[in-house]
Amino acid sequence: MNLSNKSKISLVLCLVFVILFFFALSNDNNSSGVARIYFFDVGQGDSILIRTPSGQNILIDGGPDKKVLKKLGLVLPFWDRQIDFLILSHPHDDHLLGLIETIRRYQISNIIRTAVQTDTPADNLLSALSSGRESIVTKPGEILLKDNCRLDILYPAGPELDKNDLNNTSIVLKLICGSFKLLLAGDSGQKIEKELIAAKVDLKADFLKISHHGSDTASSQEFLETVGAKMATISVGVNNKFNHPAARIISRLKNLGFIVYRTDIDGDIEILVNNSQYLVKTKAPR
Repeated sequence: MNLSNKSKISLVLCLVFVILFFFALSNDNNSSGVARIYFFDVGQGDSILIRTPSGQNILIDGGPDKKVLKKLGLVLPFWDRQIDFLILSHPHDDHLLGLIETIRRYQISNIIRTAVQTDTPADNLLSALSSGRESIVTKPGEILLKDNCRLDILYPAGPELDKNDLNNTSIVLKLICGSFKLLLAGDSGQKIEKELIAAKVDLKADFLKISHHGSDTASSQEFLETVGAKMATISVGVNNKFNHPAARIISRLKNLGFIVYRTDIDGDIEILVNNSQYLVKTKAPR
């Protein structure tokens, strides 16, 4: 039986689709049962994606623009348009703006932020887009994830937050996957660090995201020693106008024996976690 040219083209297209589908399935970056954490290089801002072994996606902050969309497209399978938890640490533009287009382009199940809202067009738009899915954090608690993972909310400790210093309203989170622990403190400064230490909050972690892009307003000696990590990342833009990270903080980390990864030097930073074992991957050689 001879096939028409149209039928042949249709058959070839079907075969190409099937091949691409199975190629994508075989390259799904979570098929190995490993949790993956991405610190995206979005310039002078923060954006972190946590992907559990079974494919649950948690996006913390979105950076200062639309770069996060490209980053998500590079690490998520093309069919995966689901963000299970979208978390805004605090409403500064370098954490907030990228979330607006993310909400428009992805299916978002839960949006988590504090009650602190600024009267800016971007924050007002984010709130409008979040309608019906928004949860307000007012106290410590847990976000239970799949695959023996969870997010512990360590801060805020109550509903009252100082709106005059948005950095110190940042949600402080600890990711726990198996026995691996990662501490994420947004842009919170030394005032919040002291409060957490005084309250005897469990800050111990294997890996630390350095607060506020390495500013010397955070990362006190006492805080770093309390956390006890020896690996850290700094989300920071190349040649940024704030001169982040501060030389004092880099020196402090070096003296404490930290291995430090930086998005301005290393690009996107990926941590692969399998219970207590973890591996850090970057595009730039180290």
